[in-house]
Amino acid sequence: RSAFAERLSPDLVTGVYEVAAGDTFEHAMAVACYPSVEEARRPRPLARLYGATFGTVFAADMPTGRSLAFTRAAWERVGGFREWLNTAEDVTFGRAVARGGRCSLALDAGVKWRQRGSLRATAEMYYDYGVGGVRSRDVRLFGRDVVRAGAYLLVPLALAKERTHTRRLLAVGALAYVSLPLLRARRRPRPGKIALLVPPALVVKDLSKAAG
Repeated sequence: RSAFAERLSPDLVTGVYEVAAGDTFEHAMAVACYPSVEEARRPRPLARLYGATFGTVFAADMPTGRSLAFTRAAWERVGGFREWLNTAEDVTFGRAVARGGRCSLALDAGVKWRQRGSLRATAEMYYDYGVGGVRSRDVRLFGRDVVRAGAYLLVPLALAKERTHTRRLLAVGALAYVSLPLLRARRRPRPGKIALLVPPALVVKDLSKAAG
């Protein structure tokens, strides 16, 4: 509520969330697939670059239903949530508000969010996210997913050509993709095991969204 008390009161406030994790794979999913509150408060160059490239950051105009607030006037102006969307309705709503209003990111408005209880449920969640992103017709929501899907399709073809420079470029791209999650893993319990599960965690997310 403090954000709405500012002199220039926003139409929408996006809060943050921390991802609860118990077992090793949940920790891997947390560091690989979700933004970090700590990095949002004290963003370092690598976190900024990674977020700008791969999109895993908190953004005022990209709220999730886990933590957000908005005015009645903003809700009425954009026609409320898109009820025909089963997923991505929260981010689509935020994007609509942002086009004609003011959005604010509240780093102290935090909640804790528990992940899905199984690998299958996690894959199904990301599949639904993929469906919602495309149905929203918002390129910002599904654009990076399309690029990632294309990368997964092109990698086997590029490797089959057996060109050294191509393989080096692929290796650099893969290392860049896992770089920040691996650094985050160092601050978790069982960092070695979590680091080994970071690539599978990213694959589960990317392929599930691509399938959706």
